[in-house]
Amino acid sequence: PTAPWTTKERLIAFYTKYQPDKLDGIDGILEKYAGKEDKLFTALVKKYGPEPEDPFYLGSDSDDDDSDDGGVNEEQLEGMDLGGGNKKKR
Repeated sequence: PTAPWTTKERLIAFYTKYQPDKLDGIDGILEKYAGKEDKLFTALVKKYGPEPEDPFYLGSDSDDDDSDDGGVNEEQLEGMDLGGGNKKKR
């Protein structure tokens, strides 16, 4: 992929994985949470589980991410612009 998922694509992926019956209501959800998308995804993660991984971010260093503590997904949910993250080398 040449770009990260849009908010709508993220929500579609989330509901496809956890609540497919809610796919028809995505446009209404996006309208309701316009400007508060970070709160929406934080609440969804707490309720259902981790957000599906955007393929755009998988190509860079997916092997390292799999062995991490999973903190990258939290940053993606809240920031949506990953600039390299908090990777520490020892």
